[in-house]
Amino acid sequence: MALAAAATLWGCAGARPPAPGRERMRMALFPIENASGVSVDVRAVGVRLELELRRRGLDVASGDIVEDFLARHRIRYTAGVDADTSRAAREELGVEGVLVAEIDLFRGRGTPQFGMSMRLVSAGEAPRILWMDGLDRSGDESAGFLGLAAVGSVQEIEDAALSRLADSLSRFLKGTGPAVTRCAADRRFEPRVFYRAPLSRPGPRLSVAVLPFVNQTSQPNAGEVIALAFVRELAAADWIDLRDPGVVRSALLKHRIVLEGGVSHEAARVSLGSMEVDVVISGRVHAFDGSPAVEFTAVALDTWTNHVVWQSSSFNRGSDGVFFFDVGRITTASELACRMVREAGDEMIRSWARNRSSPPRQPRDPRSGQGR
Repeated sequence: MALAAAATLWGCAGARPPAPGRERMRMALFPIENASGVSVDVRAVGVRLELELRRRGLDVASGDIVEDFLARHRIRYTAGVDADTSRAAREELGVEGVLVAEIDLFRGRGTPQFGMSMRLVSAGEAPRILWMDGLDRSGDESAGFLGLAAVGSVQEIEDAALSRLADSLSRFLKGTGPAVTRCAADRRFEPRVFYRAPLSRPGPRLSVAVLPFVNQTSQPNAGEVIALAFVRELAAADWIDLRDPGVVRSALLKHRIVLEGGVSHEAARVSLGSMEVDVVISGRVHAFDGSPAVEFTAVALDTWTNHVVWQSSSFNRGSDGVFFFDVGRITTASELACRMVREAGDEMIRSWARNRSSPPRQPRDPRSGQGR
């Protein structure tokens, strides 16, 4: 069973007010990570993203100063921030936050498609996700009558996406936008089957880590897309202490746990013991194709008892519930996955909300082999 799972509850859709003066926050823009499975000129995308950020008056450190920092610390993975990187970025680059971005969808020929997620992680002793947003777009999703409004250029979709993400970050920093823009709610994509159980130690706050999902599809980034969608949903809850994917990745590598193919129950329990998280989330991706169709299972494990407190199975197609002129059709697997994760996350939230204020149960005796 591919470890893990999730706990969360969001308040006000993640609209946490920014701290005073955050609109002048200095940020380091890390090179964009390409998880699309195809060749992408990420440097060119990064330059255009930086221009969009600067047009909005944001204080961004980038270019040679960031490249030298990454080379000096031998940092190759730039889609996450661990504790060492976060601390060093604050001390050496003089920044308060790190912007990480990842392209998860790119198609330049035929019907153009582009998708990217981006988040702002605090720089300092304990990296925290401050803001997160993402979107996936296809040139035919708003084609209109006879396809007359279809977009024929991936460049046009890219520019619109980068502008929208830069606007979202700017509004958050100014205090006029949410900390997390969640995926759209869509009851068509609720989990087909799910199981729930109460947490052993409900309390005012919950610490959660999302692990890599086991990818059983031909799409190389499917597991990462699903995992990041869960991160996005959990980050919207202001009472969740969510570990950044970079922190989780660092913990797994520290214990020499191979990320490829997912993480086993026992391996995750050992590696995450030092992180002191209450709940871990992972699962398996069974289908992820361009029709689009997505199928995955998600499992949440209470680390105090090693008991499963959530398990769900989801399978949907982008055409589900569509009857007339493709109205409501989802055109990309990434967007479909995002909406499916939103519905699964809602069910998790509702189930754990009911026992959040209930008295905690005693964890099992550690001498029995159970618990941490």
